[in-house]
Order: sequence, then C-alpha cells, then structure tokens
Amino acid sequence: MMEYFDICDEKGIPTGETIERSEAHAHGVLHRTAHIWVTRDVNGRRQVLLQQRSFQKDSYPGLFDTSSAGHIQAGDEPLESALRELQEELGIKASAEQLHYAGQFRIRYEETFYEEPFIDNEIVSVFVYEEPVNIEDLQLQKEEVECVRWFDLKEVYDACLKGRKDICVPVNGLKVLMNYLQISIPKKMIASDFDGSIRWLHDVTDEDREAIRRWREAGNLFVIDTGRSMESISEQAEKYDIVPDYYITNNGGMIYTGSGKNLLASYIDPVTAVDIMYAAESIGNVVSYVVNDGYHRHRIIVDETLKDQRYPSLEPDLSPDELKNLGRYAQIVISMDTVEHASETVKKINGYFPDVLAAYANRYVADIIPKGISKASGLRHLCEYLSFDEADVITFGDADNDIPLFHFNKNTYCISSAEEEVQKEACHTVPCIRELIEENL
Repeated sequence: MMEYFDICDEKGIPTGETIERSEAHAHGVLHRTAHIWVTRDVNGRRQVLLQQRSFQKDSYPGLFDTSSAGHIQAGDEPLESALRELQEELGIKASAEQLHYAGQFRIRYEETFYEEPFIDNEIVSVFVYEEPVNIEDLQLQKEEVECVRWFDLKEVYDACLKGRKDICVPVNGLKVLMNYLQISIPKKMIASDFDGSIRWLHDVTDEDREAIRRWREAGNLFVIDTGRSMESISEQAEKYDIVPDYYITNNGGMIYTGSGKNLLASYIDPVTAVDIMYAAESIGNVVSYVVNDGYHRHRIIVDETLKDQRYPSLEPDLSPDELKNLGRYAQIVISMDTVEHASETVKKINGYFPDVLAAYANRYVADIIPKGISKASGLRHLCEYLSFDEADVITFGDADNDIPLFHFNKNTYCISSAEEEVQKEACHTVPCIRELIEENL
C-alpha cells in the first residue's frame, strides 16, 4: 500500500499538495513527522526509552533511536499521528492529555541505503510521554522495533554529540526534549589546527595530550580543524594518542566524525583541478603536488632536485595521467622550494581563479580548495549539524589558513610561536593548547 504525505512549508504547515513516500525521500521534499519521547525520573536522573530499529529497516537498521516516531500521513494532524505511532510501535495506548507537545525541529540529511539515494527533509513535531512504563509489558511492533531499553538522557546526548555508532537519535530532538524538561546542557567545543598548534616543535607534549583528554572527560567536544586529508590526520591522531570527536579536514572542505563517518564533502571543479595540475608541472620552483580525493592523498614529484619540506616520505601511487582522470578533487597542495615562492603562488592562483578557488599559504605549500571553503566554513557547518551555539566554540591556530578561525567569534586563540602578523588576527595568545584548556575548563 502506497503512503502519501502532505508537502509542508518551513513552519510545518501543509501546502495542500501531497507526495508519495518514496518520491519524498528520493527528492528531499519537505514533509512532516511526529516523534514521541517516553521518559522517567530515576533517583534524580532523567532517563529516556530508546527503541532499537528493526534490522529490516531501510535506514539505520539495528541502531537505537527515538522512543517512537513516524511519518504524518496526508490529512492527519501531528497529535493523532503521535498517538497512533506510540500504540502501533510500543503498544502504549495514551490519551491526548498524556502526550505533551514540546516543540518542533528540522531534520535534513542525505545518505545512501542499499545503493539508493535517500534524502530526508522533515519538520518534526515532538511530544513527551511521562506516564509509568514497564518495558516488559510493552507490545512491540516487530516489523519496526527489535527491542527497547532505558538510557540516561545526558549520556545519550553526549553519545550523539560524539558520534557513537549504535545510536542514531537526532541531536535537535534531544535538545527540544531537554528544553521542555528544563535540563541544562552546558557544553563547549575547541576547534584546533594540528600542525604548529597541537603538534609543534615536531611533537605533541604529554601535558597537551593530557589536557585534551581532561577537556573531553569534562563533557566538552574536541575538533581537529586541519588542512590535512582524513587519511593523514587520522594517522597523526593515532600516532600521538589524540581522540577527537570530529575532524574538519582539507581546510574546511570535508567533515568526519571521530569514527570516520563523512558528514560533508566539497570538491574542486574537475576541469579547474586539472588546469592547476598542469600549471604545477610547468611554472618552476615546484617540488611536488599532492591531490586529495576527499580521504586519500596522491603525490606527484615535479622536480627531484628540490627538497620537499612537506611530503618527503609520501610515495607516489598514481601517474600524472591517472591522477588527472581521477575525477574527484577535494584539495590540491603545491609544495614549493621556498616560503616566498609558496606565497607568490597563492597570490597568482587567487588572482587567476577568483571565482572558483581559494588558496592559502601554509609555509612551504599552497593549499588550494573550492571557493567559499575555509576552516571556519567547515566549523560553521559542523555547528549547524550539531545545533551547537557558535558562541560556545573556542578556536586555536598558528598560520595564515587559520585566520578564518580567528574571525569566527570572540573566543579565538593563536599560539605565541606564530608569526606576529598572524597573532594579531586572534583575540588571545597562548604558548600551547594546554594553557588554552586550563583557561576555559
């Protein structure tokens, strides 16, 4: 039997048009759903009932999700849909008076399930059920639900922020619930560059590493915001025993969870990327160039007589022709023989491609990414994804490509070993990330 939804506007009001379920998800058409949170208080701690999604579900099979949720069918209202879903999925026959409206939030994401695109675009009405529930008495809808389990609410919120793999609860839904329950969730986030900031003087100190651990143990988020690829920075994080909650890579072009799930991907126009590669092979003073496909790096040596300051140990794995046919280019890094030549190259690229590329000088290299992308734009996207208040973000860096981070808000820090002109762009200066953390814990 086909399901039809009301197409709605940004406020969740039906427009008068309807759409079939598969079409709504194939094209990302805005529609409505109802989420119900079953919650209880145990010894002063708030708990929520999460359902484990059926392993037969198209999306997120086997993961723990909102207590009960479902689409609002065409012609129905949020409350009647919430009452129906609660009874169908969990066997709870609630009255309208027992479901308390908590607010709305928006869900939008794109995924691929079983090799098919899935674009979810919803306005969600949130309801709260606080009547006594004995999970042994529930009658679960086996087509939808494997089992249910009580979880500590704040622990679920922390797990969602930190990308825990067995939970797919929407963070915004939790925030609506916690606001309704008047539960405060004070959190901060540090978004830090890696090279020259966390790793300086070619090492990460034990004191800095311990400070990062304490920051996360206190319930805060730690994000590495770097020009490196995911392949490169994840190797460095493992080497130095640093566990970030998220990675922003490629100078803001890509975002990954700490467990490696991709949240954002931005690419250079392929024709322009190939033009840059040809230029790198012919302009002189170029040691090598490295192309990043969004995760992996591929290096081409241009002049073997010059010393490569950035990528001396990265072995080429593709030929120049193979690289030019790769088709997907998240970032190109041109390694020059001197810092001055790197700065000159950046100026030329920004002059020749002002509408499509952004180039940043980073000591001996020119980092090239799509126009409009920066470490700050990636950070804003992550804050939007997490519904995280930008005022609670602290940034840390050391170089020209960190300057967008220094303009993110008023909580910006530069390492004191950076060039004086770069330090002037930040609001504060500290000798190391440990001092930054101690100031803000």
